[in-house]
Amino acid sequence: MLLPLLLKLLLVVFSVRRVKLMTEKDLRRVAQNESTDITVMEAFEVADPVHKFMIIEGPQPVVVQFFRHYGHPIRDQNSLWVGDRVREVTCMTIICCLFLYFPVGLFISQWSNEDAQYLWLGYQLYAVVAMHFVRLFRVEILRKD
Repeated sequence: MLLPLLLKLLLVVFSVRRVKLMTEKDLRRVAQNESTDITVMEAFEVADPVHKFMIIEGPQPVVVQFFRHYGHPIRDQNSLWVGDRVREVTCMTIICCLFLYFPVGLFISQWSNEDAQYLWLGYQLYAVVAMHFVRLFRVEILRKD
């Protein structure tokens, strides 16, 4: 039953580095390269089929960074032990293992005794109900005020 915890800890070790928000110094450099002013407020229309359209107002370099590469994985750079692409593929593999944990466990539990089957199934039901409860009722246990 500790396998999901171990897989989650492996995800922390192999976490993918992502592009961060630009600092004010970077924003000023981008504004200078694109011949815009960081103090001038502009309105941007975002067309979205779900939310129709939204208008976002702010300086051009600040707003546009959310539509370029913010949050994308950083690749082709070596980090501690392995490259970024290897870290990304490792994370995807671990997520697939987490996905397969329940069906494989259910299949393997057929050969264990009946009490162990009930224990395993009860634990799985508890985990699923708890996840749905937290998600549906937006329970925030580790909330920062």
